[in-house]
Amino acid sequence: MINLQIKSILKNKINLLYIILFIIVFIIINLAINLPEIIYKYYDSKIPEEYKEQARTLYIADGNIELTNEDMENLKKIEHIQDVKIKTLGMQDYELKLTNIVVDDWKNCSKIQNILDNQGILTGREYEDDWIKGYEKINIFMNLVVYMSIIIGTFTILISYINILKNEKENHKLLYILGYSKSKIRYIVCTQILAITIIGFFIGIIIFDIIFQYVIPNILNIELEQDMYKSIIINILVTIIPLFIATGKSTSHIKDFKM
Repeated sequence: MINLQIKSILKNKINLLYIILFIIVFIIINLAINLPEIIYKYYDSKIPEEYKEQARTLYIADGNIELTNEDMENLKKIEHIQDVKIKTLGMQDYELKLTNIVVDDWKNCSKIQNILDNQGILTGREYEDDWIKGYEKINIFMNLVVYMSIIIGTFTILISYINILKNEKENHKLLYILGYSKSKIRYIVCTQILAITIIGFFIGIIIFDIIFQYVIPNILNIELEQDMYKSIIINILVTIIPLFIATGKSTSHIKDFKM
């Protein structure tokens, strides 16, 4: 039964267009999900290797602030802070002591600075270049691009589902006339949509994986690692939520069928 439905779907040129649309949508959604990783790895590759340690190190700018051991231990409890240590610089007539805060990654330094600023502790970076400043600027808009891409992709899938069901409305009526129960028709409806979606999803994921694992790394000369857990969750949500909305809205005509 399912095989016959899939063959029927593939024979329909409109359904083939929807499959192509879903392929494009799933490529864009998965690129959006992994955009922060792409941007971060690109900017990270531009920071000289010998400055990577300094790039993730902050110092307390106010020399009058002296942290106790308890203060230092409390700072280490803050997420992303790996270590707090005293660095002594030998000057001509005296020794200058700096409190260094080592962060797990340079991209999290701004977040830590904001947290400490709110606690009245002003900090500065040991190393900052144009690439780090550029990342800070683009990071402001990056999350917006990610969320908008996922939202637009979800609405595109929802509208596609509704249109597919509208196109199949007469077929649903014919099935009812042939003796199919309303629950059976709903099952067929969901199967049709899922078949189109799954075909588009798997082709889209294969193309995305080629782009993410091979094309982008070769162009930007970087190594990328996909966030599989986040990708799976978001792909499921952008498929299931529109499915429930569309089948609830566009199969309401089934209950009105009469012999």
